[in-house]
Amino acid sequence: MNERFELIGNLIVDFFRGVELKKVNLAGLDHVIVLSVVNETKILFRHYGIVLKKSGTKVPRVELEEIGPHFDLTLRREQMAPESVRRVALRVPQEVRGKKRKNVTTNVFGEQIGRIHMPRQDLGTLRTNITKQDTKRRKKASAQQTKISSEFSVDVVFI
Repeated sequence: MNERFELIGNLIVDFFRGVELKKVNLAGLDHVIVLSVVNETKILFRHYGIVLKKSGTKVPRVELEEIGPHFDLTLRREQMAPESVRRVALRVPQEVRGKKRKNVTTNVFGEQIGRIHMPRQDLGTLRTNITKQDTKRRKKASAQQTKISSEFSVDVVFI
């Protein structure tokens, strides 16, 4: 494709741009605009309505019906801006772009979810409420541990 047609196509797409969707519901789609390049100088602009017909499957059969307006664009003269001027003209200001926020996402309900990073915590030093029953259990467990450790003690002798 020629670079001049690419620039004209970008201009027309920006003019007719709508909301970008990830998925399209066929029942909600009612018309289509088609641009075609025929030869080096002609661009065809067509506007079609979508007619959904029954088919033997779950997905309906889609047919296009011309609803107008339609016209042929002939490219006679052109004068594109130099690359440096075009780059400056297409530059988006920082205020419009906004600042990229790290570790912040938005879920399907529009709520912002943030992720924080923390070092691992030592749960042994975590202070919790200690009841009398807990202290009795700990004393009993430590007494049993010392009893078990004394039964299995091994003396090491170096020669």
